Amino acid sequence: MGDNFRAASANGTRLRRGLTPCGVIAVPVASRKHKQPNNNLHMKNQLLTIIALLGLISVPAFAESKGKEITVKGEAQCAKCNLKTATECQTVIISEKDGKKTTYYLAKNAVSDKFHEEVCKAPKAAEVTATCKKEGDKLVLTASKAEVTK
Repeated sequence: MGDNFRAASANGTRLRRGLTPCGVIAVPVASRKHKQPNNNLHMKNQLLTIIALLGLISVPAFAESKGKEITVKGEAQCAKCNLKTATECQTVIISEKDGKKTTYYLAKNAVSDKFHEEVCKAPKAAEVTATCKKEGDKLVLTASKAEVTK
């Protein structure tokens, strides 16, 4: 027993003697140098997680600025007649920026209906001024001005 006690003490662990029905035993006791859990680190991780989630939620897509008009240049065509992706006629603008194609759908209004007559049968280069919003996985433009360009 004494050898175990001395060996454990030499290791740097503190031991406490206790009595049991079997005799005297040595039980390790927590050292005073034992570190408490760093609650500051835990709180920092939680704070960073919350900030990251808020950032993801609040970051709008570049074209989704509400109330702000944007101008989109691209190829206007009919989603039904040319692209064969819709069941009824709807004007679509396909814009290319930095090698990436973005498809915008024009919402039904007087401007888009008049403009659609020009691009229904054949695709044409166009410029549309509109507000943009995201509906599901589509970018939808509400046009205030639409014209065919050369």
